[in-house]
Formats: sequence, structure tokens, C-alpha cells
Amino acid sequence: MKIALVVPLDFTAVLCCKIWIEDLQLRSDDRLVVIGEYFPDKNNYQEELRSWGVVFEHVPMSRHINPLLDLKYMWSLWKIFRKYKFDYVLNTCTKPNIYGPLAARLAGTNKILISVWGRGSAYLENQNIKFKILRFLLNNLYSLSFSLASYVWFTNKNDVDYFSAIGSLKRDKVILTKNYIDVDKYRPRVLSSDVEMELRKNFAIGKNDKVVVSVSRMIWSKGIKEFAEASQVIEKERSDIKFILVGAVEKGSPDSVPYEFLEMHSKRENFQWIGYREDLLDIYALSDLAVLPSFYKEGGYPRALTEPMAMGKPVIAADTPDCRSPIENGKNGYLVPPRDSKSLAECILKIMSDDQLRHKFGKYSAKRAKLEYDEKIIIPEMDKVFFEKFLGEE
Repeated sequence: MKIALVVPLDFTAVLCCKIWIEDLQLRSDDRLVVIGEYFPDKNNYQEELRSWGVVFEHVPMSRHINPLLDLKYMWSLWKIFRKYKFDYVLNTCTKPNIYGPLAARLAGTNKILISVWGRGSAYLENQNIKFKILRFLLNNLYSLSFSLASYVWFTNKNDVDYFSAIGSLKRDKVILTKNYIDVDKYRPRVLSSDVEMELRKNFAIGKNDKVVVSVSRMIWSKGIKEFAEASQVIEKERSDIKFILVGAVEKGSPDSVPYEFLEMHSKRENFQWIGYREDLLDIYALSDLAVLPSFYKEGGYPRALTEPMAMGKPVIAADTPDCRSPIENGKNGYLVPPRDSKSLAECILKIMSDDQLRHKFGKYSAKRAKLEYDEKIIIPEMDKVFFEKFLGEE
């Protein structure tokens, strides 16, 4: 059988789908085809995908809503689907989820999976008219896609409840799991003295300084303002706690954090925005605590929490239904009210002021990540449910 995996970016496939790709390769009697846009960086992630033995097909995709470009995107998917005559089309994230099922159906493929790993900023409460229109449009597009899909894979029960409540989703199509990570890749590690020395030098972090890291897209709903404000509060009390913000500038989104805001805060001695980084494992290893004060509609188990957890780090997150699941309050970290910089600062200080507590939280984080979020368990179980539906037909 021929299988297509549609992703937003080649980067998405490399970062999030390696074990999934391996499982799909075992199930396919032909070469797996991965379809996506190039990551806007000089790195050639598609070459890494090809080294795994898959075919990579490039399809230009606009990250944000653009009717003309979106129609071109769906047309490009349809042409590739027609070219290969796939038996199965599996889609991940918003644009592939919305346009992949219709393109697949028009190309003659009926065995379709959608993977919803969060709803995004369009679904934030109390938004202006622009967001309300966008949410209305997305609800209708999702409703169509759900009707065309064989199964819809969710990692957040709140998303299942939302789409079911508005009548867009039939629950008998739902596969619900926790989100997953590569616990072998993200495991506790000690930096070599040379690497640690180089990082501390580059980021102006003293030998005895402690590091708080936050990894996210540069949009307000990820809690960027709260992270920066918490660093300002702590700067007045502790000069040895440094804040590192990791992530590329988000272009084209109405929720984007301006470059000027990031540059302004980076002028302070205890705060650095370092943009997109490939050495994230080293940065996590250098860090003492990871935080995500997000009120974004996450997929239930944000990687910015589960990755550092797997590496043995304590974590702090906003106490929202879409962000809180990885944290057992008082066991591996703390939950704080969303949009509350003061509470965030207080919890950071509590963890950073107690070495024994920080070690205890980190140890429990690693244990929980390994037991609950291992992709080698979650992905094959999800695939089994999806593919077994069609075994009798082949």
C-alpha cells in the first residue's frame, strides 16, 4: 500500500514524526512519501528525510490564512495525490488537516487521517471581530474535513469536546492519546565542560548563575510578555538568575510579538532572546528550569514542557485546560494563573532558591515523561487503531 504523510514543514517531520515515519514505513509496501513546505532556514531537513528512505515532495504553504495561496496549496496537494494514487493520506496540523482531506478525496483516496494537536490562537476567548471571523471560518473548514476523514487524532480532550459541542465532529471518529516525545533523544544529560563554557560565554551567564528557559513561537498568547515581566520582577531581587527565550520571530500573525519588544528586553542583563536554535538539547541541559506561561490553545501536552521534563528539569506552566496536563502541582513544578507575571516570578524564585526541591522536581519530571509520553508506545498504538479499520478491506 502507498502512504502519504502531509506535514506543514520538513522541519515538522524531522522534529515530531521520526518514529511515526518509521512505523509507517513498516506498514507500507512502497516508499513512504512525506509532503511539506521547506523550513525557512538554510538547513536542509528534506535531505535528512530522504536519508531515512522516504520520498520528500515540496509543496509551498502559507502559514496564515490567504485564500489564493491556500487554493494553490490544495491544488498542489491534489496533483501529488493523483500522481502517486495513495491508499492512505495522513495529515498533521492546521493547513494539511483542512485542505488535505478534500484534496485526497478529489484524488480518489478515501482512507484519511487528521491529526489535531491544538487549535491555536484563533480560538482564544474574548478576541476581537477579526479573530471571531477567523474562528467561524476555521470551524466550517474543520467541519468539512472531519466529515471527509476516516479518523481524527486528538491529543487534547478539550478540543474533542469543543468540536463535538458545535456539531462538527462525530465521536466515533476520534482517536484520543496524550502527545508524545522522543524520550531517548530528550533524556537527562550533562554538558561537556567545553560546551557549557562556550554557551555561558555566548549568553553572558556566570559560572554560578542559574538559568530559566522558555521555548515557544514568538506570539503573545505563548506568554512572552509574562515571561519578560517575571524576569524584570526577579532582576530586582536576584542578579544570578538569567532568562533565555528561544524561538523565531513570527511573521504575518496578528498575535505576533514585535521584534522591538524582544530587542528591548534583551538589553537587560538578566534577559536574552536568542531566536531559533538548533542546539536546543544543549540549552535545555544548561537550564535549571523551563517555563511556559501560555494561554494559547495548546495540544494538551506542549513540547516546551514535556521535552525539558524528559531531560530532568522542573517546569512551570499557566494553569489552563490546554497547558496544565504535564504538571503535577508541587511534584514536578508549579501551575500559575494565566497572564499573571507576579505569580510566575514567585514560583520561579521558589524553585530557584531551593536546590533540593529543584532536584526532586526534575527527577519526577523525567520519570513521568518516560512513563507517559514515550512516542515508541503512543504512535504505534494510534496507528494500530487507524489501520486496523481497513484491514478487512485489503
